[in-house]
Amino acid sequence: MPLPSFCTEETALKLLKKARANRHDAVPRQILADWLEQYGGNDGRILSQVLRSSFGANTIQRLAPADTQRLSPFVGAIHGWFHGCQDSNRDPVVRAWLLAPDSFELARGVWLEMMPVPAGTFLRGYSRAEVENEPDRLKRRLENGISLDPDLELIAKPFLMAKYPTTQEQWLAVNKTDPSKFIGATRPVESIRWRGTRQFSRRISRKFKQTFSVPMPVEWEYACRAGTTTPFHFGDTCNGTQANCNGKKPYGSTSPGPYVVGTTPVGSYPPNDWGIYDMHGNVMEWCADDPAMEIDSTYYVRKGGCWRMPAIQCRAASSNTRAFYGSGYNCGFRVLMRITNPDPE
Repeated sequence: MPLPSFCTEETALKLLKKARANRHDAVPRQILADWLEQYGGNDGRILSQVLRSSFGANTIQRLAPADTQRLSPFVGAIHGWFHGCQDSNRDPVVRAWLLAPDSFELARGVWLEMMPVPAGTFLRGYSRAEVENEPDRLKRRLENGISLDPDLELIAKPFLMAKYPTTQEQWLAVNKTDPSKFIGATRPVESIRWRGTRQFSRRISRKFKQTFSVPMPVEWEYACRAGTTTPFHFGDTCNGTQANCNGKKPYGSTSPGPYVVGTTPVGSYPPNDWGIYDMHGNVMEWCADDPAMEIDSTYYVRKGGCWRMPAIQCRAASSNTRAFYGSGYNCGFRVLMRITNPDPE
């Protein structure tokens, strides 16, 4: 995408990076907004207003259609950023516009995008309606007196969740080799053992002086649901058109759908209401037992299901376990970042 005539790549990229570097510091954002207003004409003034209202906010401001139509040639990038769309354009300035508010550059041009997840409560687990659709195994558990009603869980502190499962280009920005079977820079890294997630998290924690880990199962389900109570964040049914799963074995009152037989580039399906992608299907995601990620068990939980699983195994409440030394073509992860100094109320 070409740059506006008033903007050189060096100037725009420097200002954007400074504004992104610390979203709690209003000064770089103010400088960029002033610069756009002074040199950008009508388009620059619109961009300036958007920046003043959106950088540092947990909820991204949406532009009116009339405004996006006038914002040429940044219209595609702005529209993509404000509406949560992934853009394959590798232009560095466009990429900077598209980044989530909290983003970390793992290597040149390789970004780890983090989305804010608020504190709150939610109903965790299978609903009664879901249990009625379960195989006899779960129904027998109910008959044996084990309640599968949802539990009210409290997430006391906000955190940041990776916008996508960890991709192969992100993995290679931290490690030397890619173990994946389905090769592609923007495909999720897979064939990862649990200890690999721990190593990755520790390395980026040291690099950025933040606390990264894989989420605990309760945190993963909370971020997946994004305020919903249905089996999937997109509703009650799934047949492979809404997420990368075995659509030949759909869930709910729906007809069979596609079966990709492999991973897909992250962001290929719509996000949940908090802007987080691929929480259902694609790759199963390792979880931790506690924030410190201490190994105190042989088996760890994996959430989300994967490309080869029927839709029933890709629901928000579903999980399975695997030994920490296991891996597989369907096994990946995403990271969570704990906020040590959240914004004051």
